[in-house]
Amino acid sequence: MRRFWTLVASVLCLIGGGLLGDCAAETERPNILWLTTEDVGPELGCYGDPHARTPALDAFAKNSLRYKTAWSNYPVCAPARTTIITGRYASCMAAGNMRSEIAMPAGTVMFPALLRQAGYYCTNNTKEDYNLTKPDGVWDLSGKKAHYRHRKMGQPFFAVFNYFRTHESKIRSRPHTAITDPDTLSLPPFWPDLPEIRQDLGQYYDNINVMDGWFQKMLDELERSGQKENTIVFFYGDHGSGMPRFKRYAGDTGYRVAMLVHIPEKFRPLASAYNAGEVSNRLVSFVDLAPTVLSLCGIEPPTSMQGRAWFGPYQQPGEKLLYGFRERMDEWVDLSHSLRDQRFQYTVNYMPHLPAGQPLAYQMQTPATSKWLEAFGRGETTPQQSRFWQPRAAEELYDLQRDPYGVSNLVSDPAHGRRLAVFREQHRKQALGFPDWGFVPEPISLALSSKRETNEGAEYVRAAFEAAQIASLMAGDVDSDQTVINMFDDQNAAVRYWAAIGVRLRSGRMGDLGLEPLKRSLSDEEDIVRVTAAEAICICSATPADVKALAIETLLRLADQSQSSYLVAVAALNVLDRQKKLLDRTAIERILGLPDVPADRTRGVDDLKKLKGRFAKVPAGVR
Repeated sequence: MRRFWTLVASVLCLIGGGLLGDCAAETERPNILWLTTEDVGPELGCYGDPHARTPALDAFAKNSLRYKTAWSNYPVCAPARTTIITGRYASCMAAGNMRSEIAMPAGTVMFPALLRQAGYYCTNNTKEDYNLTKPDGVWDLSGKKAHYRHRKMGQPFFAVFNYFRTHESKIRSRPHTAITDPDTLSLPPFWPDLPEIRQDLGQYYDNINVMDGWFQKMLDELERSGQKENTIVFFYGDHGSGMPRFKRYAGDTGYRVAMLVHIPEKFRPLASAYNAGEVSNRLVSFVDLAPTVLSLCGIEPPTSMQGRAWFGPYQQPGEKLLYGFRERMDEWVDLSHSLRDQRFQYTVNYMPHLPAGQPLAYQMQTPATSKWLEAFGRGETTPQQSRFWQPRAAEELYDLQRDPYGVSNLVSDPAHGRRLAVFREQHRKQALGFPDWGFVPEPISLALSSKRETNEGAEYVRAAFEAAQIASLMAGDVDSDQTVINMFDDQNAAVRYWAAIGVRLRSGRMGDLGLEPLKRSLSDEEDIVRVTAAEAICICSATPADVKALAIETLLRLADQSQSSYLVAVAALNVLDRQKKLLDRTAIERILGLPDVPADRTRGVDDLKKLKGRFAKVPAGVR
């Protein structure tokens, strides 16, 4: 590798006419500086947002490469950062659920460790938030004191600085002296025009303005260090805005971020596709960041990485599609997958009976979110504004060129039939090629950790994926009903899980046909299958009262993690919350008395407490 960089230095000296000065060894390799910010999409002046006041970033963009379309792969921080640090989609490691703790799969590496092995000084200031157990040796220093200034003389560095004051929690932080006039803001069509939404949105833009000042401060600091011409600078947000239907949303507003890269003149030979001040149409996403940095530093990305380097000796052609994933968000279970090309976005909702706007306790602290839900509950929202809080279509297709906010679903439009078929096939290749463990219920995937990187594990995922297709995408197909019933006898527990969801989605027509296998599933050896079967029983019109009572009792037992597990208890409380109308006062008191100390999980320790808190609000008049 040293010979490679000696050659690069020689070439740069010849091309640049002494641009490297004396071509000293300490300047042969580029420094890499990441300046990242939380919960910010492309709401910047350089991206054409009329409300943004970002002079520093706009000036930076004029001498950098701006990517028109960049996705975070996940619309929430932990799985998005897990994808960044490994160069692998979090879902292929069963790490796509928000705030989970997964053992590092064999063959996976957190890429700063490779930089350190090559002599780089690597720092992170300050957020990590990985869904994987971090091994030793990833960072030289990670925390509030981490800084490239602490490196050895002449040592190249990779440094991350993360700005927190744009985070969702800062949108609702009060008191706040407004700079942006809320009345001047244009609102997306899916929001009702409420004072709280305008106030929060205005504060979001104010926070971005302050962040812009921080960005300039960091650039000035780099220049004072004497390393400006030796440092490649990246700027990006970690997913979409903290406003509702952005962060956590399985769509372009949730995944899309700004992505700016500046490469100093001396390192331009490493980036044939780089043109300062221009806009790149290459589709990029977080899975590409690790291989891109490694390639810029002369390190061949390991074969385990699934992204493609944009620059350097190991750069590859860009992908034709971007991939996005939504799995469990804090205390609420869900599963959606998205793909987009230059113009269209396709999303599959595998739990379409659930709304996109689930009542996450943390998100509901934002007035824009809670007041929107209240307006919906009072019937004061239009059909377009109500959709966020209602069951979803199993498939969604949007023309983002004509419909940038993704509100007009084109799935049933015959003019897009061919395009829909192509997206479906690409989704199949993606899910099975990784393979995608998101199709395996979280408690089961944890139990199968030893098989995750094996052919047996890949076959397990394949069966789960096929079952999910039948359960959800074919829910309107009467001919698939018997297939769903047959799935209850499968040895693969994930298939049985999807069988129960399949009956739940067909409850309006399956009646007694699905009731018997659901009753048997209340005694399934896998607790998570029992949870899904119990919900299907509760909503099935053919279910006798005594069987519904049995299903509720099953859920109450499984909601107690001393009799199941933490994640099963979370799933059971999800269902009990949706079936509150079937609970009597005794059941409510049992739920409120459940323990909420996590027995087998080290992150997200308050999920049970959040869910239990919703039952404390049940009126005293409940039977």
